[in-house]
Amino acid sequence: MDKIANENEYKNFITQVATKIKQTQIKLAVSVNSGLLHFYFELGQMISLKQQQAKWGSKFIENMAKDLKKEFPDLQGFSRTNLFYIKKFYEFYSNYLVHQDGGLN
Repeated sequence: MDKIANENEYKNFITQVATKIKQTQIKLAVSVNSGLLHFYFELGQMISLKQQQAKWGSKFIENMAKDLKKEFPDLQGFSRTNLFYIKKFYEFYSNYLVHQDGGLN
C-alpha cells in the first residue's frame, strides 16, 4: 500500500467507517428482533383463533410442528413447545394490549 499523506486523517476515516458499520449492525439486529416479535405475535394469533374457531384439540399444535418441520427442515424454533409458547405469548399480550389501550389497533 502506498504511503498515505496524512495518516491521522486516514485513521480517523477508518474509525468513522467502523463506527458506521457497528451502528448499522445494531440497527439491523433491532429491526430483525422487532420483525420476529411481530411475526410471533401474528403466528400466535393465527394459532389461537384457528384452534378456537375450528375447535381443534391439543394435537393440533403437535401436528403443526411436525408439518412445519417437513416443510422447512432446516428451520428451527417451531417445535410443539415453541408453538405452544408462541400461542401463549399472543394470548397474554393481546389481553395486556386490550387493557392498556382499550382495544387493539
